[in-house]
Amino acid sequence: MFFRVMGRMTVRFFAGLGGAIAGIFKSIIRHPVGSIFTLLVIGGIVAAAIFTNGFGISTSKASDSSVISAEPSQQSSGKSEEFLNSFGKMNAGAMWNLLSDKLKQSEIASGITSGEAMQKRIDSKIGELAKDKSKPRYRFLWIRGQTNSDGTAQDIFRGDVEWPAAGAQIGKLFAYIINTDKDGKVGSVLTQGADDPGLTDPLLDVAFPGKEKGKEKDAGYGQSEAKRKAATEEFMGGVTNFDAKRVWNAFSVTYQNELKDKGVTVDTMQKAFDQVKKQTQDSKLKLGYSGFTLRQSTAYPNGNSVDNYWASLQIGDQVQLPDYTLLVDKEYKIIAVGTSDPFLSSGLGRKQQAQ
Repeated sequence: MFFRVMGRMTVRFFAGLGGAIAGIFKSIIRHPVGSIFTLLVIGGIVAAAIFTNGFGISTSKASDSSVISAEPSQQSSGKSEEFLNSFGKMNAGAMWNLLSDKLKQSEIASGITSGEAMQKRIDSKIGELAKDKSKPRYRFLWIRGQTNSDGTAQDIFRGDVEWPAAGAQIGKLFAYIINTDKDGKVGSVLTQGADDPGLTDPLLDVAFPGKEKGKEKDAGYGQSEAKRKAATEEFMGGVTNFDAKRVWNAFSVTYQNELKDKGVTVDTMQKAFDQVKKQTQDSKLKLGYSGFTLRQSTAYPNGNSVDNYWASLQIGDQVQLPDYTLLVDKEYKIIAVGTSDPFLSSGLGRKQQAQ
C-alpha cells in the first residue's frame, strides 16, 4: 500500500513539473521579451545565492590562508622513517638526499656542504665519544604523528640507544621529531632527552650544527617564549606534585569558570588528587612522577600557542608516559587541556578515572 501511494505521488509530481515547464515555454512563445527577461532575473538570483553561500555552497577559497588544519596520522610518513633508519646506520649520504632544499641551505650556511662533509663530522664525533670507534645501535619506535592540510607532516619517534663504549656521554632514550614538507622532504630534525630536556643526541647535533645544544631559545622544541614556558611548566609542576592550587592558578579565568560550571573547583581537584594518593598508600603501591619534558611548542598568528609535554609516571612496577596538550592564550594562561593522564583527568572531572 505504501509503495502504491508513493508511486502515485511521484507520478503526480513529475506530471505537475512537466506542466509547469510546458507553461513556461508557451509563455516564452507568446511573450518572448518579457519571459526571457524574467528567466535571466531568476537565473541571476540563483547564481548570486550560490556565490554568496546562500545555499551553503562556497566556490571561493578560505579568506584566512594562515589557518592550517591537522589530523592524526595512522602511520609514519615513509621519508621520516627512512631518514631515521639512515641516521641509525650512520649513513650521512642517504640522510642528505632526504633533506629539503631549505634545510640543505641551512646546512651549507653552517659549513656542511654535502653528505660527505656531514659524514666526516659524524665519524669524528664517534671517534671522540668512543675510543674504539665502535658505533651506537639505535632502535626507533614511531609514537604518533600528524598530517597537515598544507601537505606538511610531523612524526614523533622514541629512540633507544645502546653504546657501551660511549658510557654516560650519550643518553639512553631520546624523542625525535621529524617534520617533512609538502614534497615529503625532511624540513627539520629535533631531538630531546626523555629524562633531561637539555640533553640532545650528540651525533645528530654535529650533523645539524644549527640545532646544537645551547643555540635554541629554549631547551624544548619550537620557539616558545620564556613567559609562556614558565606558565605551562608551573602547571606541569602542579600536576606532577599533586598540587591543585598550582594547576588551577595556571588556568585563565574563563577556563576556571567553565570548570566551575561542571562542578570542578580547586578544592574538588585537590580532593581527587588526595584520594589517589590515599588509595596508593593504603595499597602500598608505588606512585609518583619522575619528571616532565617539553617536547614541542607551537605559536600561532592569533596569539595563541600550544605546548606539548610528556611526563614519566610510575604506578607500581609500571612506567607510563602520559601526554599533555596545553592551549595557551596571549596572556600566558591555559584555556584548554588535552591529556591521557588518568589522575589529571580525574581532577578535571572527566570520565577517564585513575586506576
